Amino acid sequence: MACRPPCYPYPQHCTMLSIPAIVRDARQAAKLSEHAMARLLGLSTDGLRRIENGKDEASPALLDRYAQTFGLSLKRFLAGEARHAPMGLLLRSIQTPSSLDELASAEAHRVLGEFVRTARDIADLRDLLHEPRDSSLLNGLKARPIDASPPPHGAERLARSLRAHLGLGLDPIPSMIDLLERRLGVDILWVSPDELDRDIDGASARGPAPAILVNLVGGAELFWRTRMTLAHELCHLVFDRNVLSESRPRGFVLFSPRPPAGDEEGARRRSYRRFHLFDDFESIERRASAFAAYFLAPPEGVRQLVGRTDATSEEAIVAVSHHYGVGRETAINVLKNVYRLPPDARRVMLTRKYLPPTPSEHPDVHRGAIGLRAGALQDLALRALARGAIDPVTARDYLGLGLTDELPPHAELDDAQRAPLRSPEDKARSRVDGYLQETPGYECLHAAVVLREPYGFQVMVVEACDQGSVRPAGFVRVTRGFEIIDSVLDRPAPSSRRGARKRARATSS
Repeated sequence: MACRPPCYPYPQHCTMLSIPAIVRDARQAAKLSEHAMARLLGLSTDGLRRIENGKDEASPALLDRYAQTFGLSLKRFLAGEARHAPMGLLLRSIQTPSSLDELASAEAHRVLGEFVRTARDIADLRDLLHEPRDSSLLNGLKARPIDASPPPHGAERLARSLRAHLGLGLDPIPSMIDLLERRLGVDILWVSPDELDRDIDGASARGPAPAILVNLVGGAELFWRTRMTLAHELCHLVFDRNVLSESRPRGFVLFSPRPPAGDEEGARRRSYRRFHLFDDFESIERRASAFAAYFLAPPEGVRQLVGRTDATSEEAIVAVSHHYGVGRETAINVLKNVYRLPPDARRVMLTRKYLPPTPSEHPDVHRGAIGLRAGALQDLALRALARGAIDPVTARDYLGLGLTDELPPHAELDDAQRAPLRSPEDKARSRVDGYLQETPGYECLHAAVVLREPYGFQVMVVEACDQGSVRPAGFVRVTRGFEIIDSVLDRPAPSSRRGARKRARATSS
């Protein structure tokens, strides 16, 4: 009998479809072929077909991979929300199989999906704590599609208009992090290349609240790089939010690939991933990069700062870089554009020997936790637990922790509140019971006493005989990560197996 999903959280949106229909509808709404969807999920095409046809049952872990791919919680995915999910719009926009293959091989779609899920969790927790962020300043600006003007498609005009809207004048922006979080109500999530492919600089999303993802390529101390990424994604949040849908979308997500190596990086980078999503994608990326430079270092301010100094001199480069908190290459690019310097002059400026970059003591050096479910989400979940807004199981679910895991330290939680809800021995026993039930011939064996060992756990196994007696049947060894190492087990007596099958039939009837 097909499983029916719960109508959560919006009953009016509940499709009441079977699991095969839900996963098939999600794929078709994203305009993905069976092969492409299987590639994203790590399945064979035949395996995907069998799930969509109802011949094989999708495991909870696989269903969560589906949900993650579409940037949804499992409950929202099973309620049929994938059709309108921001990640679905992004996947639908990818026009070339090679870009989809690049996304899948880097597993970037999973990180981007988890980014969207985490951003939504943060927004939900803020609502529970009655601490919603005010993003009305962002909402008061109109999206600006790419026009017919030459590259970079009016980026300077957009940067000037946003600076005027925020009352920034020509002054340097002391902290992009403060501007985004405190004034614009944008949540910032931080990852490293260990989590997200280094050829993706960042991402931005709305759905429901605005959020930016920063990939700390090169390390958190490169604040000038962080500032450019934040300004680049701000352009997407404000001016590109309708690029994936002509109608008013419920949300959007867009990621920013690292551009091809320029003169400064050419010697260090030999290859990079190429992502081509839709027709205007490269133009949108070019505009956002130019916007970021102009937003951080406004041309009128640069002219006033440089004055009569030679615009090609090291003195001018250092002045722009230090005053506006941008990297050397960005400072050179701004000077080239402001003073209309020839390409040869830029090349000489880039290859000139120079002193080390600006010191790393800057407000935009990220000093907090790195990881999607660290930082803001962790603090919100633990505060919600401390104040009774959520229970300990839900808190662990938000943080991706198991019942045997201790919660991270927090000022509002004592040791008793952070303690594991379940002992490691209980988890090892449960793992072995599951293994025995899944292994043909071992259905009447049960995990019993658990002994701690240097490698993890030795779980003693017993056989429950038909006469009500219990006899030892061997043991199973389990790692500290609760993976089965090996087992030494006796085959149950035939009468015990018949009894187990009889009990199973009685239970199923």
